[in-house]
Parts: sequence; structure tokens; C-alpha cells
Amino acid sequence: MRLPILLLTLWMGSLGLLKAETRSQVVVNIYIENMRNDYITRYWPHLREDGFKRFYKSGYICTNVHMSQSIMDQSSSMATLATGAWPQEHGIVSNHWYHWLNNEKIEAVEDPYYITIGGDSDDGKASANRLLVPTLGDHLKKLTLQKARNYGISLNRNTAVLSTGHASNGAYWLDNSNGNFVSSSYYRETFPEWAFNFNKKRLVDDYISRKWEPLLPETEYHESVADDYILEKGYAHRYNSFPHNLKSLYEKSGSYKILKSTPYGNQLLTDFTKSLIESEKVGKNNTVDLLNIVYSTMDKEVINFGPTSMEMEDTFLRLDANIASLLNFMDQKYGKGNYLVSIANFNPTQYGVEYLKEELKMPVEYFNPTSATALLKSYLNIRFEKGNWILLSDNQQIFFDRDLIRKRKLSLEEFQNETATFLKDFEAISQAWGASTLLQTDFTSQNNLPFSHGFNAKRSGDVVYKLRPNWALKDRYKAPAYHGENLMMFMFLGNQVKQHNDPSSKDATDLIPTLSYLLSLPSPNGSSGEAIINVAR
Repeated sequence: MRLPILLLTLWMGSLGLLKAETRSQVVVNIYIENMRNDYITRYWPHLREDGFKRFYKSGYICTNVHMSQSIMDQSSSMATLATGAWPQEHGIVSNHWYHWLNNEKIEAVEDPYYITIGGDSDDGKASANRLLVPTLGDHLKKLTLQKARNYGISLNRNTAVLSTGHASNGAYWLDNSNGNFVSSSYYRETFPEWAFNFNKKRLVDDYISRKWEPLLPETEYHESVADDYILEKGYAHRYNSFPHNLKSLYEKSGSYKILKSTPYGNQLLTDFTKSLIESEKVGKNNTVDLLNIVYSTMDKEVINFGPTSMEMEDTFLRLDANIASLLNFMDQKYGKGNYLVSIANFNPTQYGVEYLKEELKMPVEYFNPTSATALLKSYLNIRFEKGNWILLSDNQQIFFDRDLIRKRKLSLEEFQNETATFLKDFEAISQAWGASTLLQTDFTSQNNLPFSHGFNAKRSGDVVYKLRPNWALKDRYKAPAYHGENLMMFMFLGNQVKQHNDPSSKDATDLIPTLSYLLSLPSPNGSSGEAIINVAR
């Protein structure tokens, strides 16, 4: 029986049996939010040889991966990928949920016990305390007596925190108010000098002062609709064609958030990642170091332009260049192939309702959760008796006032089932389940299994629902996050990875067990996925 590579490396290194340059190993997990699988094939002619194409020519590709959980938003999907567990185990059921004990709506990583480091806003009041199982980074820290280092880097707080987990050497994200990368005192007491110096360069101001113009001549964007396509909303529901004056948009909004909807957000994230690798001497401490990088500009951009736009194609081509730049940078530092890198996309964007209706004549529409909740309240008042029965209706979940139900000596299960039945009558809703039914039923069918995977008895709502394919949420007062497509892909690259295109079905929870297998480690506690053993040479 062979010792795990990680422990063997540490042992041999301590005996001086390995050359210094071979003692380290670097693992880089790249997560791409809102990327569709078909972007690769659609934009293939314009992709670089050293970007995504490098994975296809030298790596292992899984093109049929599924996020089998009922709610797929930024927090819940990120937690699933980072832990190899479903929400029923890792506990991050959505971006927000209702905490019955404290009688308040809570956010997945918000934590008032900690403060911002690197800035003076409240953005650093965050932790991974609500994540119930370890990430791969936590797992590595435990197995190496904390010698391994683990970082999370994103434009957004939730994904920075949840990608890296509890035992992290640093989670960094962009503060919308000042354009600085910041962190939380949950991870470290002081902000590192190198990160402070990076912020002082004000690269963010350089990028925000630029005009976003097409990378290629307009005639080369064959896989996109016309630049001024009438169904594109554009920035501020007005500016829907190139060039985009980012400085003007920033001045009108007063927030650096606008950068997160442009390719320059990804570029800034790549710049910061390179600075972290250099300054923290990643891969130089005789054990495995882990980087978790989350590219997320397509998440914001899809609201303004959609997946068929020139802006989306341009963003993807520039992301391809960012990934190529990062790989080439690591080639120079560690040697080509002397690091393990994975790519996983998540929450792939749907095609817009207007586009599907107008161009493809599909029978799709929007579902307004606020209007539906108002009708539900009226129904419950008639069916039972008058009362403020609903505490929160958010992210495909409905939370009841359970104290009031008990006080009135009514049946919680009956409330849940009546509501689920009521919701199923909406044309937009394909499935709805009460919590009592989810607790009592062992789902086995592919259609219902996501509800079981996504349900946590202590945190999920009393009723959970899902829309019909291609339908979307639309609210008068906000743009609800909804992701109805669950097809993803995995890409692996490194000397220990074979070249192969694997079309067989996989689950999102298989990523972390596969990376653990490639490192000859057991999977983290709580992980329910299976290692893709064919990935190894």
C-alpha cells in the first residue's frame, strides 16, 4: 500500500531525498460562474491555443456534469463544488434563508462578529461558520498539520469565502464601495502588505476609466446577434451596444460594482492572483498549496446583455486570454505541467425569455414571485384563518411563521402540503414540495432527486419549488437570481492527468473526490461524490 503523495513528499523532503524544486505541489481550482458549456464549441475558432484549447488537447474533459440540487444560486452551488457535498449536508441552501430561532433573514456568509481588513466598509463582516462540512482546502490543512496553504480569490464575497472554507490563509474579494480587495478578520488579524500595495496601485481605476470596445472586428462575431439587438437591455436599460463608457457608468452609479459586469473585472482578478502567487510564495513550502479562483463577470453581464450578445462572446474570449495568461505564468514559475489545475463552470445562464419567445416561438414566460406570494397569502387566509403566515418568500422557498401555526393549533404539515398544491397550479411551476414530504420521502427519480439533495431540515423553507424549463423569475422591485439549467463541465490539466474527452454522466459533487484521488488523499468528510478514476494517467 503506497503512502499518499502528499505525506510521502513531506517525509522525503524532511530527509533531503527530494530536490528543493520538486518538493512543492500547487493545485489551482478555477470556477467560472454563469458559463455555458456551448460557449466552448461556439467560440472555438477564436479561442487561443494556450487557453481553453490547451485543456482539450492535453487534459481530461467531462462534458456531462450535473448540479443535481433544486436551488442553484451563487452560494449553494459554490459550496457544493468546494466540498463535494450537497446542500442537505453542507447546509448552504441558498444565498439567504430564514433563521427561525433568531427570527431573521440571514445571508450565507454574513457574520457580524468579524470586521473588514483592508478597508473601512462593513463588507468584511463575513465567515464560513454556516458551512457545515470541510472544503478541499480545509481537508488539506487538517492532513498537513496546517502546513498546506489555502486561498480563495473572487470578485464576490460569498464565492471567495465558500470556495476556500474555514481554514484559509486568506479569502479576498472586491469591495464595491472603494474598489479595493478586502478580507475578513475571520481569516487573519492583519491585511498583508503585498495586498495593501496591490490596492495602492489602483489598477481598478485604470480599468474603470477605459472604454469597453470589441476585442475583434465586429464582423468576426459570427456566433452573436447584432450589437444593437433590440431585445438586449443594456446598461441602465439604455446602453446596449459598443463601445461602453465605463467611467461614465461608474460616475452615475458611484460604485465599482459596474466593473464586475465587464471583462476588466476578470482581468483585475487575474492580476491579483498573480500578485498573491508571487508574494505568498505559493508552492514553496514543501507541501500542497491550493488556490481557488472564481471568475464571475458573466453572472452580472447576462442580466444586461444575455448569452447571445457580442458582449458575452467578447467577455468569454477575454476570459480565455486571462486563463492562458495565468497558465503561462505558472508554467514559468513551476514548469509546464508541474501543477494540477481544474476548471468547473456553474450556474450556466439560460437563454432569455424574450429571445426564446420572439426568435424561437417557445411557450415560455416569466414568473413573478411577489405576485404569487400575495395570492398565496389570500388563499391561506381563506383556507385557514386570517394571519401573517409567511415570514419570507425568497429564492424558491417559502418560510412560515411556525410559532403562529402552533399557537393556532394548526397542522404545519397541512400548511406545507396545501401551499405546495397551490403553487403547482401556476403554469410556471413544475414541482413544489412541502418540507414534511421531503423529510419522509426517499426520492430516487432523476426529476425529484435534486429536491432531496437540496433540502436541509434545519435551514430549508417549509415549501420549495422549481420552475418549468426555460421559464425565469421576474420581480417588479428586484432581479431575482434563478438558474434553471444544471449542465456543467469539468476540465483537468497536469502531468498526472491523461488526455481524454469523457461524455459519461457525472455529478457536481465528483470534483473534490477526483482532486483528492489525484493527490492520493481520502475524500473530505461529508463529501458524497465519486472520484473519476479514469482521469489519472
